[in-house]
Amino acid sequence: MSGGSSRSLEKGSAPPGPVPEGLIRLYSMRFCPFAERTRLVLEAKGIPVLTKKKTTFFGGNSLSMIDYLIWPWFERLEAMELNECIDHTPKLKRWMAAMQEDPAVSALLTDAKTFRGYLDLYLQDSVQACDYGL
Repeated sequence: MSGGSSRSLEKGSAPPGPVPEGLIRLYSMRFCPFAERTRLVLEAKGIPVLTKKKTTFFGGNSLSMIDYLIWPWFERLEAMELNECIDHTPKLKRWMAAMQEDPAVSALLTDAKTFRGYLDLYLQDSVQACDYGL
């Protein structure tokens, strides 16, 4: 796994482009403890970020902790209007579809409209944000 970092993307930045065949891209921010958690698990398990994967899930042929750890961020892509981030990643799209079929994930799925409603209220610093959709 590469320990290198790239500069941050900002609004209006050019997208990073398609991921070369046989590689995966890990989006993180070096100061974020949640992103660090993912990098730590990958490093501890000896799972290199830039290798050719022939499995559906990140840890192999079956769903594992690493999949659950990163799923919440991918579940929110549509609500955050970031679906284009995965437009050129067919393997990641297959992973997302497989994750939605998992009983634990499907039991806790929140639709994009509900997430968006929560986010809109949260950004307005509304006390009603956490109760949105109840």
